[in-house]
Amino acid sequence: MILTPNKITTAAKKRVKDTTNNLDWALFFQIAIDKIFGSRSWKFATSELNYIHSVGVAEKTFSATATERALNHIRSIRLTTSYTDVGGLPVPASGTAHPLEVVSPQEFFERYPDNVVEGEPCLATIRVANDGTNGMQISIAPLPNIDSAVWVFGDFIPAYTINDSALPILPSQFHWLMIEAMVALAAEELGKPRTMATSEIRFARGLLSLEEWDKKNSAHKPRLHSSRGNGAFRGPLLPENFDRRYR
Repeated sequence: MILTPNKITTAAKKRVKDTTNNLDWALFFQIAIDKIFGSRSWKFATSELNYIHSVGVAEKTFSATATERALNHIRSIRLTTSYTDVGGLPVPASGTAHPLEVVSPQEFFERYPDNVVEGEPCLATIRVANDGTNGMQISIAPLPNIDSAVWVFGDFIPAYTINDSALPILPSQFHWLMIEAMVALAAEELGKPRTMATSEIRFARGLLSLEEWDKKNSAHKPRLHSSRGNGAFRGPLLPENFDRRYR
């Protein structure tokens, strides 16, 4: 069942019979997001986004789209100055993409204190973290001397914004977890311990179901590759975003 943040909030209000509008539902929504995404890294929430980094520009703020604003943690960055546009998406020339080393801001500015020299970018840092509403900002160095295609692989979380767009990132069959988390928080505020306890139990069970589903996500299952000659199999060869706990 695909739900929007507004529908999730409305359903939670009905469950606790809140007619006063004195509760901070926006805060409950934020806490519910954190309950699901704040304590672990989900395979289903890992993805890659691409953008064009303009010549001579140091910073990039991920705020142009909902997908950009959802970027919460960077695992790796690759860049190329040699690419072609295919259907509106950049495709790197063979063998030209290279990784950028992601370092702390302190190390970044120790190595590039002014960051005004142009060249082939080799370093990146997160200057401003994603705060749940505004996207993160990164800096790269040296400044690119030509427009460059950049691919960022990382972890994504839904924004704290309550609106009528379908809740992203979280698989639709688990959208109801948001309702249970918000109901438990609201019931505690309203002094309804039975409702709170029921929703906390449902949420905990649902989180376990989500974890099991995430482990079995077909996109992240080991892939066996046939060896040459005898048709036997070797492996498994696992994708980069396969959680090491389940290797």
